[in-house]
Amino acid sequence: MINTLEEYKKSIKIKYEIEKEGQYFDYLYSPSRGKLRDLCWLIFENEPTQDDLNVFRNLFCLDFDHTKKKQV
Repeated sequence: MINTLEEYKKSIKIKYEIEKEGQYFDYLYSPSRGKLRDLCWLIFENEPTQDDLNVFRNLFCLDFDHTKKKQV
């Protein structure tokens, strides 16, 4: 199966529609940069996957440390 950018976008939209009705409704129903930032931090503090931690490290060039919330 060949994945295209359009298929990827469609998959992201489907996942978003599912998730915005779920546990993180408050953050996703009417998202803003601040709400998405807070949601990401909440997920990183409570249930990060190794993939999440790798993305964080790649974006910020440092490992996730919950004590440095004000610095990121």
